Amino acid sequence: MTKTFLPGLLLAGLLLTGTASPAASEKWGTVALGKAVGREAKPGPPRVRQKLETRFRKRPAEGKPTVLFREGEAQALLVVPKSASRAEMMAAELLRTTLGEMTGATFTVVRESETRRAGEPIIDDAGRSWAQAIWIGQTAQAAKEGLSADDLKPEGYRLATRGPWLFVLGRDLTENGLRVNGTYFGAANLLERHLGVRWLWPGKLGSVIPKREEVALPPLDEQDEPALAQRTIRNMAVNDLSKVGLALLHGEADDYRNTLDLNATWLRNQGSGSSVRLRYGHAYGDWYERYAKTHPDWFALQPNGSRQQHPSRVRLCKSNPEVAHEAARRVLAAYAENPGLDSVSISPNDGGSHNWFCMCGECRKLDPPDGEKVTLLFARDGKRFEQSYPSLTNRFVTFYNRIAEEVAETLPHARLGAYAYSAYRDPPLGIRLHPSIVLGFVGLNYINDEQRRHDLERWDGWAAQASTLILRPNAFHSGDALPLVYPHRLGEDVKHCYQTGMVAADFDALIGNWSTQGLNYYVLAKLLWDPSAEVDAIVADYCRHGFGPAAETIARYFATLEEATRRVAQEGRVGAEEQLREEEADSETPLSGKKRRATLFHNAYFSVFTPAFLASLRDLLQEADGEARGDETVRARIAFLRIGLDYAELYRRAIHNGGDPGAKQELLDWHRDTFRRQPLAVNSVHRLWRSSATFRGLK
Repeated sequence: MTKTFLPGLLLAGLLLTGTASPAASEKWGTVALGKAVGREAKPGPPRVRQKLETRFRKRPAEGKPTVLFREGEAQALLVVPKSASRAEMMAAELLRTTLGEMTGATFTVVRESETRRAGEPIIDDAGRSWAQAIWIGQTAQAAKEGLSADDLKPEGYRLATRGPWLFVLGRDLTENGLRVNGTYFGAANLLERHLGVRWLWPGKLGSVIPKREEVALPPLDEQDEPALAQRTIRNMAVNDLSKVGLALLHGEADDYRNTLDLNATWLRNQGSGSSVRLRYGHAYGDWYERYAKTHPDWFALQPNGSRQQHPSRVRLCKSNPEVAHEAARRVLAAYAENPGLDSVSISPNDGGSHNWFCMCGECRKLDPPDGEKVTLLFARDGKRFEQSYPSLTNRFVTFYNRIAEEVAETLPHARLGAYAYSAYRDPPLGIRLHPSIVLGFVGLNYINDEQRRHDLERWDGWAAQASTLILRPNAFHSGDALPLVYPHRLGEDVKHCYQTGMVAADFDALIGNWSTQGLNYYVLAKLLWDPSAEVDAIVADYCRHGFGPAAETIARYFATLEEATRRVAQEGRVGAEEQLREEEADSETPLSGKKRRATLFHNAYFSVFTPAFLASLRDLLQEADGEARGDETVRARIAFLRIGLDYAELYRRAIHNGGDPGAKQELLDWHRDTFRRQPLAVNSVHRLWRSSATFRGLK
């Protein structure tokens, strides 16, 4: 079979080399040995592959209003199919509880089979007659009315009035372990679009549920579908890392888990989900255990001349054809076991602070010396050091392509997931990505304009050649949980990436700093469902529904924070060569790129977020509080935002210029109290495990 994606001479050399034996490639070095490729002229703007347009459709509808509540009593029955799915039951429960809180009435959910008569009126098992009903899901009555969601994309929904009845239908699927909640999204959007419900942040305080003396819905005929098949904002988890934070907080894992459950509900209410399971994460977790004894040459040559690895996040020798062959064999085995897979990952699990990229001679022959310069981290004799080196993208694309070509010979339509990340984030030079590769691009940052600009250029370079692109930022991990707000730049990037080919998004992660960065999460969730939505409209709606009489002042508060965040991002520039990712740089290492970036960020942040500026933000919230006098719920939401300023002031005293020793203890005590009283305000668990060294030795 003709190989079309590897340069002919390079492929021939690899085939002649065979296994990269220790004798042939044990010389470790930091000089790229590949041929210079020559930089291509920068391409113009990438072509538009998808238009920004809403999928929401609303048509004129006839009929009478569907009355749900009047004169202190529920007027409508909630009916689900005889064999209701999980999504249908969840949708019914959402409507039941939300309408109940809105009115104080008890709404009843019944299965269609539990009604004595399905005509007008409906007679339930208790003998009560109901002239009004919401039919939820694919009921038999919906079929009689000729209503279905089968013509919609997965996770889409339809709302339709027939006589006095409202039908809520969604495209629900359960495939490859996915539970697709189209019906649930229909119920959530019914509450948002027509009854004024909003979920600003998780929990009761963040839920806007207007009290109503009457609830009636106009005749409806509308539908909507998500623009992206995958709209993921990862929730946090209770794991070994979070246990570090919990120990410092003297906190319980169950309490943290309850908070994460609230986050999960919020994500679902915002339409977060996925109708595909694109696998593109780190894929070689078990390789060292399986192959270290029999194939030691499959692993990365280390600075000490050995190929020994720490079992966690092993690094592979990308030039070794046997490694690519074994990876291809495992891909084929995965498809044989489950032919319905959307993709299988071939992404390296390079990372951690124990194993380093392979720098054997054969790997370095894949690296063109004129590639974009990056900074690699290594260690020798217990000492870490950094080394400037050309981007590793060409060696990784070579590795990806060899696997893809072998798989394609047996399964031409298989899709393979792979990362553009770390030292292999830049587009390749003189080599193209195999069309079967689903590429997850890890980039974008909103506290560093230089990095953001560079990452957008990288995205455009990949967009020019990758057939399937996933946006996979770590952006929300940045900023130390401080009040940094950037909805408009976030919106610009989501729109740009969507237009240039993004088919899925996977943001890491919903950290849960709701009092400081919650607006970022809210705007992103709305944009992932509909990238054509206007950020200004989303922010205005958030302020209007959440803060009522204080909406304009709260909007000024967020606008002031956004402008300050822009200034931080402009001042905290990092050179393009400093591409060490956080997982590869220990904050305790004096030379580490992570510590250097943190210093640059702190310098920029503290120069903008001065005590006087923080006081001006507090004045804005005080003004808003006065405007909201008489509305205790709005005042409580303003107090929730004030918690974020409390944190920012304590953080400044504890960290700026080495910090006040007493302020560090005060900050730790604040985290402990906040974790008990307002765990949604700042994710203290995450913050403390990320900065555990700051609190070392404190009580």
